[in-house]
Amino acid sequence: MAELLIGGRWMADVCHVSELTWTSRWDHTGASGCWEASWNLDLPPNVSLPFLGRGALVQVRDGATDVFTGMCEEPDKSRDGWTVAAVGEARRAGRFDAISASNAPSTNPGAVVDAAIARGWNVTRPSGVFTSVAISDDSQQLNSVEDVLDAYCEQNALVWGAWADRVLFTAPADATAPRHAIAPEVALMGTAEDDWFSSVRVKFIDGPATDTAGFVVYDYVREVNAAAVTRWDVREKGVDRTGLGKILPGVASSIATNLLSRLSPRMGWANPLDLGAVDLSTLSDAPTYLPSVRAGDGFRGWGLVDSQGTLAPSHATDFTAGEVRYKDGEQSIYVAPMGLATRNLGGLLEDMTATTEQLDAINGIRGAA
Repeated sequence: MAELLIGGRWMADVCHVSELTWTSRWDHTGASGCWEASWNLDLPPNVSLPFLGRGALVQVRDGATDVFTGMCEEPDKSRDGWTVAAVGEARRAGRFDAISASNAPSTNPGAVVDAAIARGWNVTRPSGVFTSVAISDDSQQLNSVEDVLDAYCEQNALVWGAWADRVLFTAPADATAPRHAIAPEVALMGTAEDDWFSSVRVKFIDGPATDTAGFVVYDYVREVNAAAVTRWDVREKGVDRTGLGKILPGVASSIATNLLSRLSPRMGWANPLDLGAVDLSTLSDAPTYLPSVRAGDGFRGWGLVDSQGTLAPSHATDFTAGEVRYKDGEQSIYVAPMGLATRNLGGLLEDMTATTEQLDAINGIRGAA
């Protein structure tokens, strides 16, 4: 069983802790790594614990290893007890302005991270993580550290975040080799046709053209996945990146390429998986320790039909976990693959990118309920 520490105090010595749950994410936009934790405390509403409140350090420790660290939110107190949550440290990047050490606006990833750390962001940046070259010199859009890091990773096909050690990292989004095997005939992965695109067109401000002519020059680049067009027809996506300010055409082309990969020139997954401990193993057939599973891990589903609608020669489908949620002591774990199509209102409100097809799909689910 995992233990909960808040402000360095063992909560089991204070009161009964229940429903301890932690979530990790691996995402193209926003922070990856530790996402959030939540728990209930058996305390009356009129009790005051000065060390427990917004800003306190939260650690979820399994044995000698922290599986989650983050910053505590303000408790929700009622007669039934306290409900408390914490957010992963990397998620706090959105709370820091994208400014340099001299307090000037900046789109230099390394500079804005280092300045935020100096102002209280509780992470470390290893040498070589994030470049020290500005993304743009006149952006009106990159106003927070999170904005800058998202833009940097969009241009370089990376994800960024921090795990429980609070050390920032960047990594290829989909390069995770399979680590866990799902037993045959356990999981069913439906596909969704409302969450795919065959081409991406990016509108941007052409830096060299603008500098030469003395006025703003808009330009466009387009990337097409011919295989997707052949298999499923044409579905185009327009993306406006003029908010980045002046950029080079090569940078815009990289954005288009990476966005097309992210937006999936294929059918998306339609459902997450709830996997029991007996359903998971390592590739060498050893039991998987559920508290150690996290987003970004690679999974191999034996007998799963892949998102192209065919079986691989090995009769297995590999995917990367986009979200993993585990409740302490449970014998099952929630795993959502990257490329999961939005199928609930909360997901739509979170990403605010709902399409008509997605809204129709959700209405269909509600109508069938």
